[in-house]
Amino acid sequence: TIDLGFFSANVVKIVEGGWVSITVACVMGLIMSTWIRGSRYLFDKTRRNEIPLDFLAANLLKKKPQLVSGTAVFLTSDPLSAPTALMHSLKHY
Repeated sequence: TIDLGFFSANVVKIVEGGWVSITVACVMGLIMSTWIRGSRYLFDKTRRNEIPLDFLAANLLKKKPQLVSGTAVFLTSDPLSAPTALMHSLKHY
């Protein structure tokens, strides 16, 4: 097809400096794939430590946590589970 014609016409430019663009693109692709794999791994690893909010609420009704001064905000991507930072805070206070 036409793409094959463009490719064959430009393949000679690889030796004359076109390899730089190809190398940069490959490095960027490697960085992006590593980032995606690492993010997935981190999400799976932290997900194992989270507990459902219903279970946490039931436990907090049984045993009241110690109150500390100030306000804390715990962000999570899953609205149905308690964030790991909240669990860590409850464990140490």
